[in-house]
Amino acid sequence: MQPPAGCTRNALRPRPHPPSARGIVGSFRPLPQAPHAGKAYFRVADTMRVVVIYCDKTAMATRRQRPDDEKLRELILYLVSLSARDENFGAVKLNKLLFYADFLAYQRFGRAITGQEYQALPQGPCPRRLVPVVERMKNAGDLAEEAVRRYRFRQKKPVAIRTADLNKFSRQELDLIEEVVGRFWKMNATQISDESHLFLGWQLAALGETIPYSVVLIGNRKPTDREKRTGRAMQKLAREALAGNHR
Repeated sequence: MQPPAGCTRNALRPRPHPPSARGIVGSFRPLPQAPHAGKAYFRVADTMRVVVIYCDKTAMATRRQRPDDEKLRELILYLVSLSARDENFGAVKLNKLLFYADFLAYQRFGRAITGQEYQALPQGPCPRRLVPVVERMKNAGDLAEEAVRRYRFRQKKPVAIRTADLNKFSRQELDLIEEVVGRFWKMNATQISDESHLFLGWQLAALGETIPYSVVLIGNRKPTDREKRTGRAMQKLAREALAGNHR
């Protein structure tokens, strides 16, 4: 059985330990049944635990969304400006704020803010093109970085040299960005990294692998009896289809 559009085959494999129900969805309000939700795909594990994966009809459109380096640049500047008085803010926390802003935008609006590709790194998800974009910003005089003593460590703290162009964002996007900054204001780099590790997309991805945006739509609620029956039927059909392909 093919995985839903925008989801890797890894998203359907069983895990030795059930993933936390927290993560990106648990950090904010629970996601209701999205108005753009399409079919539901099921994977019935040996324990009869069902993971319900809702892939919306915009999944393929989002896969075609081109990474917008210009919008990423302005998002970085805005996050840095909003976090100027955050004593815990540094390069690592910036990575995670970008991740939450983009993935929550996809979850709520069906489209990421920047469309950037995120990869799984040891400290959590990170935009794949972040380093070259930040380097260009430094060379252009848009962004600087200063070393700040934070307890026993030296923290790399980004500093915005110019004001972000907020005309690049919709009102919905701006509200979400500000919500993300406020939600994680008291967290340091370690805490926000640990929080991002609860996201199923990071748990399932190998290091360096791209995390599909549509994984944010995976739900961990208990399945209904009807969903269990549907899952069993789909599992049977999948086995028959795979058997036929190998004849």
